Amino acid sequence: MSIEKMDKLLKYDPLSAAEKFTGKSYKTDKSTSLIGLLIHLEHSKFKKQTLQKLGDTYYGIAINEFLLILEKLNFYKVFELQGNPEGRKEHFCIYWNNDGILLVFNTYEGLLNSGIIYYNWVPDRSLLLQDKLDWWHCTSSGSCCTLDGTEKDLLHVGSRDVREGFIHAIRKMQKYGTFLKKWQEIPHLWLIPYWFEPRHTKQVFATYADERNWYKIVNREMLHKLPIEIQNCIDKTNSFTE
Repeated sequence: MSIEKMDKLLKYDPLSAAEKFTGKSYKTDKSTSLIGLLIHLEHSKFKKQTLQKLGDTYYGIAINEFLLILEKLNFYKVFELQGNPEGRKEHFCIYWNNDGILLVFNTYEGLLNSGIIYYNWVPDRSLLLQDKLDWWHCTSSGSCCTLDGTEKDLLHVGSRDVREGFIHAIRKMQKYGTFLKKWQEIPHLWLIPYWFEPRHTKQVFATYADERNWYKIVNREMLHKLPIEIQNCIDKTNSFTE
């Protein structure tokens, strides 16, 4: 499937389609809202089937199937932690791709529960312009700055959910830009197993500042557990690991 067709599949808006069909807003018209729901259910089913057929990720993917995709994309494991939240055997994993892509994911009862990649990416604006696209058509969350302080190249410092259309997203970014093997800026990292979060541990903080900053301490501890060569790629100035 072409990049354009996959983009349309993943970005399709059932509620917008329902509004175009009825000419009314789903917010005020119950029939439009119901039609939108029915379109959503059918579209979700079709989208999942299409992604499965293409060998890409989809919501509810089994962790074993997901690991095969990671192998195909040349990711390898650099850290794993097992936990037993609510008596379940779950895993928190960090994987790395030598192009400079960090992947963090959690499992839930044999399925992929959450998964995020972090990266520094430089878009090829001439190629994007040629295909009548802009850099944000390839990205998700993050921020932009200039590469090495110059105006020549734009740098996107970001993250992306990998639970749906992961291969498509990576291939598109590879086509229209370059991942930096050594990061210039650190995106907002979350290297934390969900069972470490205060809502699960019931941790009580002494101050508001402690409550706001607990994750920074855990992030730093997790980053220290990664191989030193990967730490150096992620944090070239050691500002994060100090």
